[in-house]
Amino acid sequence: MKKVLFIGGSGRVGAMTLPILRDAMQATVFDLNPPQVEGVEYIQGSVNDYAALRDAVRDRDAVVYMAMVPEKILNDVPLSYDINCKGIHLTLAAAHDEGIGRVVFFSSGSATDGNDFPQYDEMPLCSNSPYGMTKGLGEHICEWFCAHHDMSIIALRLWFPTTRERWDEWREKHGKVTHWMRIATHDDDLARAMLSAIDSNVQDFQAMLISGDLTGEHIRTDRAREILGWEPKSWE
Repeated sequence: MKKVLFIGGSGRVGAMTLPILRDAMQATVFDLNPPQVEGVEYIQGSVNDYAALRDAVRDRDAVVYMAMVPEKILNDVPLSYDINCKGIHLTLAAAHDEGIGRVVFFSSGSATDGNDFPQYDEMPLCSNSPYGMTKGLGEHICEWFCAHHDMSIIALRLWFPTTRERWDEWREKHGKVTHWMRIATHDDDLARAMLSAIDSNVQDFQAMLISGDLTGEHIRTDRAREILGWEPKSWE
């Protein structure tokens, strides 16, 4: 099985996806806090500590960077730069120095949410928030490493990753399926996209939207369908 390091895997998205992925790979979480998921190895460390990152990535087959700013302080500017820019840069430097060429970067739909709908993969980075702006800068860092080093990086621009339980709570609260619920990404869909990105033959940098929008009316996921063979499933 592939040995994959999940940086920031103790957060909300890691808690959603690692229970689905842990049997398909040898998963290790690198985070300041222990993971909420059993059955995975844990290394304590900071994304701003290059030496710790280099030790953690050594001998891995791939690295998944899913470190994110907590929802309650999403637009904390210093933290956004530390995690979305400095953290991914140091991670990629550590991966390159240890000969790890395959990285998946969890970006965000907020990196392009300053554009009109429908959203599509080729649209320019344009954000309404410091968080989204720094996620976009993180994508530029990924692109730079691919241009200057022999690395393959896929950035997944996530739209509202959530669990079935949380989605059902939204429907009960609103009494209907809202626009935002239609484009939310099911945790199982996200896990499949991540696994496909890890196994992909992409040899450069690619950024792609990941959303539960089945029709593409609001969020088009053409690149994920073409490159990863991925498509969302219905919430209903």
